[in-house]
Amino acid sequence: MAKVLTFAQQKGGSGKTTLLTQLAVVYASGGGGVGRKRRIGLIDLDPQRTLTSWMDERIRGRGEPDMDLIESSEWRVGTDIGKAARDSDLIMIDCPGAADVMLNRVLRETDLVISPVQPSAPDVWATRATLRAAAKQGADARVVLNRVPPVAWWQRKWRRCLRRKAPS
Repeated sequence: MAKVLTFAQQKGGSGKTTLLTQLAVVYASGGGGVGRKRRIGLIDLDPQRTLTSWMDERIRGRGEPDMDLIESSEWRVGTDIGKAARDSDLIMIDCPGAADVMLNRVLRETDLVISPVQPSAPDVWATRATLRAAAKQGADARVVLNRVPPVAWWQRKWRRCLRRKAPS
């Protein structure tokens, strides 16, 4: 049975698609200590279609796809997750930066929500809403600090802030 990772953050520009593509490459190649290559199914729910553009460029550079991509929508997402599950070990879903009915539908099918957060108050507020939505749908969720300066005291500061403002 394929695992479903959903990259969600109710604020746009948090780095969801970038993080998803980096992890997809790691899992598809068997790198990063994951042990073996995985068959990756990508679902692009974001109307900006950045994930789709990334995949088009990847195919141009490689000559053939090493992952499957489905451009989906609110109305087809349940069916598309089922379709991707038939051919994938891992399904990675790129959600738009918004809270809506589609996000709740996706969260019901998700094994893990990954929510990138940048060091700004609006990001923390949006993360809190994303974590609440995940909890309401029974989805496990994790926060990834993104674009945080690689200085230990900054990281500690933002972790403390997140624990206070967006407890899981």
